[in-house]
Amino acid sequence: MPQYLKIVLMTITAIVMNGYLTSLGIDTVYRFIIAIPIIWLVAWLLEKITTYFKK
Repeated sequence: MPQYLKIVLMTITAIVMNGYLTSLGIDTVYRFIIAIPIIWLVAWLLEKITTYFKK
């Protein structure tokens, strides 16, 4: 998976997560604490999926 594509997907995930957590009424500080692990999890899953389909 190209590096730029991973960054784009992580950015989109971050924006979506941020919007969703804002709609729940969560403060900015907690938003970061919640969002960062989820973003890393999504990136890791995408990497696993792409390597699986390359085989």
